[in-house]
Amino acid sequence: MRKEILSIITEHLTNERLDQIIVQTEEYRQAEQEENYLSERFEEMLDVEQRKAFNQYQTAENNRIATYIALTYQQGMKDVVNIFLSLAGGMGKI
Repeated sequence: MRKEILSIITEHLTNERLDQIIVQTEEYRQAEQEENYLSERFEEMLDVEQRKAFNQYQTAENNRIATYIALTYQQGMKDVVNIFLSLAGGMGKI
C-alpha cells in the first residue's frame, strides 16, 4: 500500500509539478534550445533509415532518463519520510 501511494505521488509530482517548475528556469530553457539545435543539425546529415534509427535511440534514451528521474525523486521522498519517522521516534523504514 505504501509503495502504491508513493508511486502515485511521485508520478503526479514528476509529471506535473516538477515539469512546471523546471521549464520556467532559464538554465533549462537554454539547455533545451542547445539540444534542439544540435539534434536538428545532426538529423539533417542523416538519410531516412539513419534518422529512423536515431529517433528510436532518442526515444529509448528519453525513457531511461525519465525512469531514472522518477526513481531518484521517489528515493528522495523515501529519505525525507524516513528522516521524519526517525525524528518522531522511529516507526521503521519505507
